[in-house]
Amino acid sequence: MADFTRSISITDTVLLERSDVLALLPAAAQQIFKDFNRAGINFTLSETDYETPEHLRTRVTQELIRLGSTASESFFQLLYLSDIPEAAIQNVNTNDPQKIALQAAEIIIIRALQKVWFRKKYSET
Repeated sequence: MADFTRSISITDTVLLERSDVLALLPAAAQQIFKDFNRAGINFTLSETDYETPEHLRTRVTQELIRLGSTASESFFQLLYLSDIPEAAIQNVNTNDPQKIALQAAEIIIIRALQKVWFRKKYSET
């Protein structure tokens, strides 16, 4: 699992420190909101849901658990729309649905942060 208390790896050569992650978090939360809703999953976020990466991880995990199954069509559509390969989820080494949801939430958040970081980086040039 990602260590949201320190830093998040965006690429092989880019590591975001916590302050950078916090700055990108509102935009990443909006990206996650769009991905969920495009997948047909009614997902809402309040500002407190993305005050910290841990809050966002908890909220996304809750929503994945609410879906009822990480094998559902909605879940795989969410992965597709979030640009996350199914193999990333298949590599999760547990059968516990809550742990799978937690790790999937982390993968979704990291991917959203990557999208936001790249969008920001290339819109500035």
